[in-house]
Amino acid sequence: GSVTITDRGFVYAQTSVNPNPQLSGPGVTKVANLTPVGVTPANVGPYESTLTGLTQGTQYSYKAYVVTSAGTLYTAAGVTFTTPIAPVVVSPSLAQLAQSSAVLGGWVFDSGDSTVTERGVVYAPVGLNPDPMLGGTDVVKVAAGSGTGVFSVNVSGLALGTTYNFKAYALNKGGASYSSVRSFSTPATLASV
Repeated sequence: GSVTITDRGFVYAQTSVNPNPQLSGPGVTKVANLTPVGVTPANVGPYESTLTGLTQGTQYSYKAYVVTSAGTLYTAAGVTFTTPIAPVVVSPSLAQLAQSSAVLGGWVFDSGDSTVTERGVVYAPVGLNPDPMLGGTDVVKVAAGSGTGVFSVNVSGLALGTTYNFKAYALNKGGASYSSVRSFSTPATLASV
């Protein structure tokens, strides 16, 4: 219309707390999404936002909103989504530690609410990255298929005299889950024959 748009974005809340979210309502989070200055007409057109920090397995209600000189407008109530549940990974395992290789593994105990599409192990030297995670600095990923259950992978090319931390991981549509961290150290020198 002929009014000026001064703010726009989304409001959302856990449905159990507030099924009809509005600005400043109980449990409501606001995500503003303004178009850069210079777009004509200012702030008109489609927009989207990425939400982070949501609780797994939780239903949320949300609305798009726009604030104008004539007041605040919202889309219809009752639009919801439910966040997925990530898999449960336990028991990182270590076997057959050799001079520069080891057998590492874990156990995907529960798939969450969707299929485990990838599982495996991540590891890194403690001095470079004490908390290895997918995509982390100096982290090596070794995949071991998909699904639930116990699995193991062979890792090689390990540096002598080095302590490594490793975790088992699993992925589904809910994201990545990890086991607790476990450590091992390679021998300082090659064994004599």
